[in-house]
Amino acid sequence: MAGVIRREQRAATATFSFADIQRQGDAIVARARAEAQRMLHTAEQEAQRAAERIRREALERGMEQGRQAGMKQVREEASQAAMQEARARLDRLAQALERALHEFDQGKRRLLAQAESGLIELALAIAARVCKLKAGSGCDVAIGNARHVLEMAAHEHDVELRVHPDELEALQSAAAELIHPAGGLQHVRVVADAHVERGGCVLRSRAGTVDASLETQLQRVAEAIVGETTSAG
Repeated sequence: MAGVIRREQRAATATFSFADIQRQGDAIVARARAEAQRMLHTAEQEAQRAAERIRREALERGMEQGRQAGMKQVREEASQAAMQEARARLDRLAQALERALHEFDQGKRRLLAQAESGLIELALAIAARVCKLKAGSGCDVAIGNARHVLEMAAHEHDVELRVHPDELEALQSAAAELIHPAGGLQHVRVVADAHVERGGCVLRSRAGTVDASLETQLQRVAEAIVGETTSAG
């Protein structure tokens, strides 16, 4: 039954916390920052090594035409090499940060979807409980549902209305009043059916069957809500 919330379901719902989202986000950002520091430190070291290597190679090639000119060229080449390496490192860092943010966003969406689904289930369970309590307090709910389905079958001649045995007498007494607004109905046979819950009813005619039980109506509401939530996501 849709209205029963088992102990394990409550426990599963209770373990969820929006703090989990924050903790996961903090962990992802911390990892990204650590990776950025490591990559920048490595880039600096490699740039220094590249500058030293270029200087040695320049000296070994005989760039002794003038100390000032030679040192200037060494500095320019070392600076260019360092800039290129730093740019490559920063590109990789940007990619790593983008992946980390994407991972965080996906995790957040997943946790929010789980929370939303749990809240929907809880709301539907509460609604089912309220409907059952209302249905158990009298026959007004069953009469209202019967009136609705009979209006839908206004163009039928003979229909069968199946109701809970405890509500049979009340529905039989109200049958004439219920079919009067419809006008087109000529005969309504009200019968007891133990499979129909209190407050609900099932209408059968040549055109088919209309299930107006409380459980079925709540199920339709749940499907509509889940469908809208999926489309919005």
